[in-house]
Amino acid sequence: MVALAQKFDTGLKGLLNTICAVFIVLMVFFTVWTVVMRYVFLNAPFWSDTLTMFFNVWMVFLALAITVRDRNHISMTMLYEILPPIVGFSCEFLWTLLICLFGVFIAIWGFDASWNVPGKYWEFGYMSKKWPMMIMPTVGVLMFIMAFIVLIEDIIRFRKGEIEVHAHELEDIEQYQRMAGVDATDMDVEERADAH
Repeated sequence: MVALAQKFDTGLKGLLNTICAVFIVLMVFFTVWTVVMRYVFLNAPFWSDTLTMFFNVWMVFLALAITVRDRNHISMTMLYEILPPIVGFSCEFLWTLLICLFGVFIAIWGFDASWNVPGKYWEFGYMSKKWPMMIMPTVGVLMFIMAFIVLIEDIIRFRKGEIEVHAHELEDIEQYQRMAGVDATDMDVEERADAH
């Protein structure tokens, strides 16, 4: 069961990363194409700016779910780290719980708002505006799932007695140092703690 959950987690995150990457490529392609068509051929497509906007909005919202899963969302990290470990861990857990509940809120009321939004996009054959707006409930569900996974990880960490706050950041710093060609093994413990 745990292996299946890990595959789901890895697969979902990989899928979202891939979709975001494709959206970035499409945004750049359609923007360059529009500029070339507008200034070189004097015949810009009327729908490309709207399509680029859709890709941009959807990419940002999908990336929000990824940041929740990676614990890279906005939080009060500095405050968590100066508090006693159990208090910092509790604050971080509460923050993630609130994000999980906010995902439910966005899923429910975002669907209602999306479904009832008036208007149509004439650029796309009078497509209803509700379809592009469906990113709201979609991201709400994804935020709930990603935050729920983080909550389960935190519960498991708590049961093991591992209550460090943002323990993954030290690993990220070491990875960035490796990419920059800095040998992290040459740093002593105090320097590593200062880097954290």
